[in-house]
Amino acid sequence: MKLSIASVSALLFSSAISAESCSQRSITVRAKVIVTNLAPMQGTSLTPVWVGIHDGTFDTYDRSKTVTVAMERLAEDGNNDLLIRDFANSEGTVWDGTVGTEPIAPGRTLVETLEFPYVPGKPLYISYASMVLPSNDFFVSNGAPTAHMIVDEDG
Repeated sequence: MKLSIASVSALLFSSAISAESCSQRSITVRAKVIVTNLAPMQGTSLTPVWVGIHDGTFDTYDRSKTVTVAMERLAEDGNNDLLIRDFANSEGTVWDGTVGTEPIAPGRTLVETLEFPYVPGKPLYISYASMVLPSNDFFVSNGAPTAHMIVDEDG
């Protein structure tokens, strides 16, 4: 049985010089986030997917620990407002948003283009989270904050 029901990836496709930051050049990175519900037809749907870009320190959950209130709200209600708040109040966060505005049916793919600042020499990672529908507390998310590097130290 394939447990992965969502595929989230960020594809970097261009960058341009945008500003000076702390004596280092900051560039604006444009990326596509592609969300695909890999559940079989007549299978489960996903709520709109929360996506966050960060320096590898923002952790959505740990399997061995109780989930945060933010992840509980997402898993039980599909509400990502607290997750957005927690992300905004965390160090090392760069950008976050939601892909989709309604449940994502099996086989459906959504593409979101985003822009975020990047200072070369620092890796960036992507995290994601979504409630599985129908359920009362199932979710998909990457539990390791450094599981998906999207920009390495070389940019």
